[in-house]
Parts: sequence; structure tokens; C-alpha cells
Amino acid sequence: MELKDFGYHQFDSFMEAHGIEINDESYLGVL
Repeated sequence: MELKDFGYHQFDSFMEAHGIEINDESYLGVL
């Protein structure tokens, strides 16, 4: 889970910049 924790905020910001809201469940679903 360290890799997820490391990249989560950058990933969230990237998706949010494209108007896509995510949550922990959807993020885990793409791993």
C-alpha cells in the first residue's frame, strides 16, 4: 500500500483537474 499512499494525492489532483471525482474504492479498483 506504500505505492498507493505515495501516489494517491498526485493521482487525485490529476483526476480532479479533468473534472473526475474519485474515492478510495474507485482508486483501489483501478490498481
